[in-house]
Amino acid sequence: MFQDLWDIVDNGFNNPENPIVEQLRQLKKDQQKDAKALYAMQQALHDTIFPRIMGATTAREAWNTLKEEFQGNAKTKDLSSLLVTELMGFLEAYEKRLSRQNEIQLKAPLSQN
Repeated sequence: MFQDLWDIVDNGFNNPENPIVEQLRQLKKDQQKDAKALYAMQQALHDTIFPRIMGATTAREAWNTLKEEFQGNAKTKDLSSLLVTELMGFLEAYEKRLSRQNEIQLKAPLSQN
């Protein structure tokens, strides 16, 4: 069973445009497996990690989000290759993003009143 779920996470599933009856049956099975896999992933994650995949609609999408988050992607730089000025710029940009998010969160409750 777990191998079937992993296959859905790893490979996704096809959604044919004009499916015949047998393809519809297979699609329904694949969608059920995908829902089980996504649910299992959501339940396994800590509350602080879960929001990162909260918007994912498929197990594959959630997995790819987590993979990019924790392994990085081709655009991710190795910290040892960064110059000090680049690193400082990245940190400043990150601090500004955090500051904006905090401002938005503080304003949201005020605007609801």
